[in-house]
Amino acid sequence: MSLSPSPPSLGPPKRKILIVDDEEDALETIGMCLMDLGFSFETYTDPVNALLRFLEYPDMFPIVISDIRMPKIDGVEFAKKVLKARSSVYVILMTALEVKEDVEKRLREIRVNQVLKKPFNMGDLYRLISSSDAIPLSL
Repeated sequence: MSLSPSPPSLGPPKRKILIVDDEEDALETIGMCLMDLGFSFETYTDPVNALLRFLEYPDMFPIVISDIRMPKIDGVEFAKKVLKARSSVYVILMTALEVKEDVEKRLREIRVNQVLKKPFNMGDLYRLISSSDAIPLSL
């Protein structure tokens, strides 16, 4: 099943959540939950393409959700580049594995708002998004 998040529109881009995970099943699950809650989003399995999209429209994505372990660019490096481009982005990283000491050190060097352990409760993700004040809940 392919999600059709937010269709392109004319005029200024609508604010969306950027979701990056190399596992399509994870993207689909998170996307379906966010769609049910009324959020607009874009999903990417390739962190390089996601980063290019973010750099093209940094103000369009007030919230970024990314897996930590991905090919090409890991989630910590991805978050670092996102935060360098726009320091006010609310960043949530996800992982199914224990966070190793070297990754913890790298996480401390940048400002990541939250690290979620997979599998997580979608209610917890909703609470993080809604508490961020980055996207009005009336979307």
